[in-house]
Amino acid sequence: MSIEVVCTCGKSLKAPDSAAGKKGRCPGCGGILAIPLVTRLPPSSTPSALASVSTAPSNRSGAPGAGDVPVVSSPVKPSGTETRSKPSLAPPSPSAPAARAAFPGSSRPHGGTGKLAPSLKSGGQSRGVRDYLYIVLLLALVPLAISTFQSRVSVEEELIATVKEHPEIIPQLKSLPEKADIFDVLPEHRLRDAFLPRDSKLHWLFGILAAGIFFAIVATAFPTAMVQRLPLLGIGLLTATVGVLLLLGVQLAAKSTAGQIYIGFGLRAVIFYIIKFIGFSYQCADDPRNGFLLSFFGYTMGVGLCEELCKCLPLFFRIKHFATERRAPANNWRSICLWGMASGMGFGIAEGIMYSGNTYNGVSPASIYAVRFLSCVALHSIWAGSVGITMFNRQQSIDAADKWYSMLFELVLTISIAMTLHGLYDTLLKKDMDALALVAAVVSFGWFAFQIETMRRSDPIATSTRAAAMPT
Repeated sequence: MSIEVVCTCGKSLKAPDSAAGKKGRCPGCGGILAIPLVTRLPPSSTPSALASVSTAPSNRSGAPGAGDVPVVSSPVKPSGTETRSKPSLAPPSPSAPAARAAFPGSSRPHGGTGKLAPSLKSGGQSRGVRDYLYIVLLLALVPLAISTFQSRVSVEEELIATVKEHPEIIPQLKSLPEKADIFDVLPEHRLRDAFLPRDSKLHWLFGILAAGIFFAIVATAFPTAMVQRLPLLGIGLLTATVGVLLLLGVQLAAKSTAGQIYIGFGLRAVIFYIIKFIGFSYQCADDPRNGFLLSFFGYTMGVGLCEELCKCLPLFFRIKHFATERRAPANNWRSICLWGMASGMGFGIAEGIMYSGNTYNGVSPASIYAVRFLSCVALHSIWAGSVGITMFNRQQSIDAADKWYSMLFELVLTISIAMTLHGLYDTLLKKDMDALALVAAVVSFGWFAFQIETMRRSDPIATSTRAAAMPT
């Protein structure tokens, strides 16, 4: 069953009967709509026994009740069985200004009925397979789980085994110049059990395949998100290029502040010491002599902070600059979450390509590529997607931030959980606590799934981002 609602702008909409008594937003004008209550008729009801019921407009308290919305019961055929009336909200009459006053925000007149609003039509409790497609991200952690319990051989042991199998390269190794690449001497330019040669470019193909897999997931998840696929691909490419370059620039600037001090006051001094703090955090993360707590501090306040900030910048731009009346219906929590997942996807794939070319090729087995291009990409998508939902819920505070430092503070609060989970995962890997790192990865997915299901339970109608910030 569905409830027909006519907005004051003229659009004819439908909402599921489970949304009766709740509020939604018109995708045409952005106005708040009160979904009429549904009247259940007894079997003995006859057309003469039915009457129109009209009540006062919705108050500003937001509490649903019998006095919130006007309900008009249309005649029902006396079939002798229990039926449900077909309530509707009367279309605009000559007293349209008074009707608009009952629904703040719906001030633009539009002609015609238009299409049914997806945000109202697809709300409610019924779900399809696509609504649970995000669970595939948990399956993408399987390579990480398998790798966690596999035995590992160090690079030194692999090199010794390779030399033993090919003793003819010993003279070349002894005469090798100090700065020469040892892989130039090794057979096929790789260690014995390495999957790819050192100079291979095949890892780019892995990145392209991973992009296709994860883009398919992102593009088909959440059918009511009202997000076009091409912009999602653009967000992934933007983070994979501009976002990664921004991160590398910050890392380079942070490294250059080592041993330096800035004497003075003002904005330059503040920026200098923020970057210097990031540099100190990276040093804490990279130093193998540091204990768990200092390493955790470094990975959280350095790696986690910078990477999650770079991934959430497109989401921040959308929240701050896409808040127009025309775009408002498409700015629901699902669309913001998908933007985050696409941004994390792009970052994870770019990171995998860089790590493969610089570290894995010629050294690592095939399993590490599955971990990097499946599990790690999934983790970045999970962290960034959870940031998207958090940003949706905190948009009122973000909108109120009008200074750069207040915006930065709000962004850090928004990414705080994701960057902490990110830092914990990296720290556990550094300390060779691989099983606990896997637990941190599963907990990250659990946090992401909890946010999604919480939003679905509390918001059966896919309202826009502006509705979350609007007082009720």
